[in-house]
Amino acid sequence: MAIGTAAGLYFVAQAQRPAAVQTDLRYAPASEKNRLDLFLPAGDGPFPFVIDIHGGNFTDGDKADGPVPQPLLDLGIAVVRVNYRPADEAQWPGPRDDIVAAARFLRGAGPQFGLNPARYALWGKSAGGFLAVTAGLELTREGQPPRAIVDFAGPVAFGQMDADMAALDRVPGQGPADAANSPQSRLLGFPIAGNRARADGVGPIGVLGVWPAGQKLPPLMIRHGDADMEVSQLQSGRLRDAWIAADPSATVDFVVLPGEGSGTSAFASDETLGEVAVFLTERLQ
Repeated sequence: MAIGTAAGLYFVAQAQRPAAVQTDLRYAPASEKNRLDLFLPAGDGPFPFVIDIHGGNFTDGDKADGPVPQPLLDLGIAVVRVNYRPADEAQWPGPRDDIVAAARFLRGAGPQFGLNPARYALWGKSAGGFLAVTAGLELTREGQPPRAIVDFAGPVAFGQMDADMAALDRVPGQGPADAANSPQSRLLGFPIAGNRARADGVGPIGVLGVWPAGQKLPPLMIRHGDADMEVSQLQSGRLRDAWIAADPSATVDFVVLPGEGSGTSAFASDETLGEVAVFLTERLQ
């Protein structure tokens, strides 16, 4: 249930987890991981939708992790939660290609599930944030841009992750990204320390650095905690700067959450979810 105006929207927590309309729906043939769950709002469609991409350091996590964002359903936005191949099953660009495949599937088959294929957005957390942004850029280059992208604390330049943590006098909580066995190195298939330029090139910073002049970018929302011990908020600052450099007319809503770490309570708070709901509602109309 929503209370307040769009400028000051907040939400009452829901006691019941919404029921999925479809579960484990296969969206691509590459893997058993290529499955999604679909949650529809009350009422008649077709509905705009957001593809919700879980985190998990590129090695684990599941589409069922965490609560379904009820505020979006309350505002008439369907939620599609996807699984994708982990790094040990598919190296780069496999996981990104899974998200692109899910978007293509939903754009093609969406009407039969009550979705409006022209009105979609991407939302990811941590590793899922990286995938939301990279898949969104790929879909934009293909001429199928999402209406918006939301990134919660995703890394954007693997080759700079350790330097960004060191700049804030922090030690990475899960070990250095540079290490040969780090999740990021496992995703790429090579030790990041041995080829930083190549590691940066696959991510959003590399893609945006060669973005075609004049090609528009989707509106982007970024939230990052300033106490994150896994991905420095400086990574999100890099994304903001690169996004605006590539498209000076682009909308970027970037907020650093004070005192918050990776996936802490503020990211699931009524305030933050309300901001996401307003941001998406304004762009999925």
